Amino acid sequence: MVTQRLEAQRKRKTEEAERRVLQHKVHKDQKKALLKKIISHKESKNALIGLRGEVLYDLEQEGLLRNDPYLNLRTGFEPWLYEQIIDCLEEEEATKRTVDTMCNDKHKELSSKHN
Repeated sequence: MVTQRLEAQRKRKTEEAERRVLQHKVHKDQKKALLKKIISHKESKNALIGLRGEVLYDLEQEGLLRNDPYLNLRTGFEPWLYEQIIDCLEEEEATKRTVDTMCNDKHKELSSKHN
């Protein structure tokens, strides 16, 4: 009976030691994975920062980031102006059709009174 108790106690200690070793290994693996993730994130961020600077430099060299008033006029004001002119012409055309319809109706009304 004493032997069984000592064997059970030794077995529990061995199992506890194995569990702790396993927990330590899992914890160590998690820390290693986290460290890899942090390093990857930092390297990616540094690479993107450098890339952003290169892209901005390239765009500036090609003249796409310049502050050109003529370019602003062509891309901003002219389309707006054309749109305003088209709207005005469409309104004028609609008004002209309305007046023509009214004149034709009146002409028909007057013509029918004379007949």
